[in-house]
Amino acid sequence: MQNGGFMGASYPAVTDAELRAQYQQADQAQARRVLRFAVWLSWPLLYMDFCLLGWGQSFVVMVVLRASVIMSAWWLLRRSARTLLFPQLELHLFYWAILVLSVQLVSDFFSPLNYLGH
Repeated sequence: MQNGGFMGASYPAVTDAELRAQYQQADQAQARRVLRFAVWLSWPLLYMDFCLLGWGQSFVVMVVLRASVIMSAWWLLRRSARTLLFPQLELHLFYWAILVLSVQLVSDFFSPLNYLGH
């Protein structure tokens, strides 16, 4: 036993770069699943916006905002399938998450005051 009773493990056949690439590949696949899920989830959320807001200017704003989320996710899906490097994907996902959260904040702002307590 080494290191004060703990067994250490080393894998000399795998370099740090290879290990990092393996995890980045899995992270990229997970990001693509999240983007696809968000695209499909945008449709029921848009329906909820319609149910809460009805036809009107607020609903039109939400259609435009939800469409921007869908289009940006679609763009990221297409780019990540071809030429997007992992650090670029991380940065784009960060900005995309800010967009999604901002759109949901606007949706919450437009919701009636008695809807879910806000």
